[in-house]
Amino acid sequence: MWKKAATQGHARSQGHLGLAYQHYEGFMDYVEAYAWFSAASAQGRRPSITWKGGGTSYIFDTLKEDMTPEQLAEGKELANIYVEKYVVPFQKD
Repeated sequence: MWKKAATQGHARSQGHLGLAYQHYEGFMDYVEAYAWFSAASAQGRRPSITWKGGGTSYIFDTLKEDMTPEQLAEGKELANIYVEKYVVPFQKD
């Protein structure tokens, strides 16, 4: 469900797909999560968690802390591809 919408430029779905790749066991892939969060961020969407009692954590920032330098480099490469493929074609002038 999210992947189809994400590949059609829907920023919220891109963020949800990033969450799925970051957290769901058996589906976890930090590189994919990074790429989808980057696509969502390129459209001004920053997935976050607001904690009970106050405070906000930006999920993209916490993901980067969990990634190895190799994963981060790979994620940046894939992010460039995803932004070009799943964001740029859907931007309105």
